[in-house]
Amino acid sequence: MRLAGIPFSGRWAAANYVAATLWVQQLALLPSLLSLTLLVVVWALGIASLLWRKDVALRERLLRILIPGFCGALGFSVATCAAQQRLSDRLPRADENRVSKVVFQVAELPRLRPDSRQFVARVLRSHPAGVPQRIVVGWAAPDWAGPYAERKSHDFPDLYPGQIWQANVIVKTPHAALNPNGFDYESHLFAQGIRAVASVRGSPRLLEVQPLAERSLSLMAESLRHGIREKMLPFLDGMRYGGVITALSIGDQASISAEDWAIFNRSGLTHLVSISGAHVTLIASLVAALAAWAWRRCQIKNKSGGIGSSAERGGVHRRWRSRSVLCGGRVGGASAAHILNVGDYRIFVSVAFAA
Repeated sequence: MRLAGIPFSGRWAAANYVAATLWVQQLALLPSLLSLTLLVVVWALGIASLLWRKDVALRERLLRILIPGFCGALGFSVATCAAQQRLSDRLPRADENRVSKVVFQVAELPRLRPDSRQFVARVLRSHPAGVPQRIVVGWAAPDWAGPYAERKSHDFPDLYPGQIWQANVIVKTPHAALNPNGFDYESHLFAQGIRAVASVRGSPRLLEVQPLAERSLSLMAESLRHGIREKMLPFLDGMRYGGVITALSIGDQASISAEDWAIFNRSGLTHLVSISGAHVTLIASLVAALAAWAWRRCQIKNKSGGIGSSAERGGVHRRWRSRSVLCGGRVGGASAAHILNVGDYRIFVSVAFAA
């Protein structure tokens, strides 16, 4: 790479940027914004002063060192600013385990359980102020007796991404067990920008539903996942394998029972469920688009050896596509039915078309 006619190593510059970013993750105390600004400014002025030196050989040698170093300083500053911004979005200690009136928007696909609902929400406003922007909201049934009690079904209102609710919630900073080699739930929430958990008290009130055209791309994607799940639930209601099918289709892993997760862990299949859902759907869409593109460019000949009319080609195309889809659905359904030990594979074909 070259800067103002001076060659330097772009790989070293990128490596310094990444190494400085990783260094920030190991710091127990972050530097101040003033010191970061001075670091970047002084380094940039040093590089700028060398550009006008008459000794070309010395200038090139110094710039080959200073430019990658400047990239490292820039990466250190950017990572520190991002970390300080994330840490500043926290719940005040005075509001821990206290009731707050919060207006929030459902930001992700809710997790459905017979006696509770759980979802990620974006806080629009709160009283008292200071509730973090992203929180996990838990909405339990009035007769909920704890996670180890017998689950009793409760009639919850329909929850889906884009809704704006007002509710009284008890907000607290997330805490979890820190067992050796165990899952770090606090770090997991921190990486997602979730800085508080909230428990609903009383009866929330639905204020409005944000129009689809005004939603962000991520919220549109969550709304689409909700629509697909609503189409699938009537076919999978009460089915032993319903949670697995939902997870493989749209990535909703919350419906998988703890017993199934234990089986997946022992058989080494957890990674297949973890990477499925949106990833599998995206890859399947790309493959389907590629197959359609290739098929449209194939020339189909009639019995006389010539190329048929457009109507004939269109008819053959439609028949080929319908047969391919049906055959693919039957083969995939039969395979899944065999794996899950289900007698009738047609349920899988129906679920695929409903999705």
